[in-house]
Parts: sequence; C-alpha cells; structure tokens
Amino acid sequence: MFGIFTIVDKDPSKKDKEYSQITQSDEILIEKQEQDKYVQDIDHLRNQIEIEKQKKEASVQQELERKQRKIDDLNSDIENKKIENDQRYEQLLDAKREMEQANKDRLRDLTQAHEIEMERRKQDYTDKMDADQQRFNELQQAKDEDARKFEERLSELTLHHEKIIKELDQDQKIDLDR
Repeated sequence: MFGIFTIVDKDPSKKDKEYSQITQSDEILIEKQEQDKYVQDIDHLRNQIEIEKQKKEASVQQELERKQRKIDDLNSDIENKKIENDQRYEQLLDAKREMEQANKDRLRDLTQAHEIEMERRKQDYTDKMDADQQRFNELQQAKDEDARKFEERLSELTLHHEKIIKELDQDQKIDLDR
C-alpha cells in the first residue's frame, strides 16, 4: 500500500522561505573491524583521559593539602610570634615602668640631697655671718676701747703737757723777773 501525502505549512512566516532541497550525505563506509578498532581506541583514550583526570585531581588535592599545611604552619608561626611579641611588649612595658620609677626615686633622692645640702650651706652661711658679726662687734669694741684709751691718754698727755708748759712759762717768767 502506498500513500501520498501533502504537507501544508500554515505558518505565514515560512511561506516566503524557500525550502532547501535535502542533500544526500556522502557516507564513508568502513569495515566492522576497523570501526571496532576505532571504538576501542576511543574507549582507551577516554580511559586514559579519566586516569589523567584522576591523577591531576590527586595531584591538585596533594598540592592543596601541602599548601594548607604550609598555611597552617605559617598561621601557627604567626600566632607564636604574636604571643612572643606580646610577651616582649609586656616585658618592655614593665622595664619602662621600672626605669620610670627608678628615675622618680633617683630624682626624689637627688632633690632631698640638694635640699639637705642647701640647708647645710645656708646654716654654714648663717654661722659664718654670725661669726663675722661677732668678730666685727669684738673689733668695734676693741676700737672703741682703744679710742677711749687714746682719748684718755691724749687728755693725760695734754694736761701733762699743759702743766709742763705752765711750769716752763713760770720758770721763764721767774727768770725774766730776775
């Protein structure tokens, strides 16, 4: 039985298009053994590709694990260094506090020593001034005493001299009278 059918396309956009003619393919005909060989080669290559993919994934996984260990080691080193640096920082702060306290103590001691020395020197100066004043007073008294004695002696000598002059004047008057 044979049938003839007519296919009508009712799509208006396709009306204007020309239908291309169906071209017959040029088939390459090969034998079954050759085809089996090609299929076997394809399967072998696919297996090789799969093996290489697995090797590459394993290699990548090993490299990833190695790098992760290295990252972990570096993070551990960073943490250890941070702890070490924090401890060193605390030690430096303690040393700084001790130095500052030592400087405060030293400054306080020096200030006290300075005040003691200033008091001693003030006392020495006061003692020296008192001694000088006492010496001045003694010398002033001695001077006054010497001046009084001098005045007394001067008065005595003046009186004695006047007496001698009077006597001489009298003697001279007697001699003149004679």
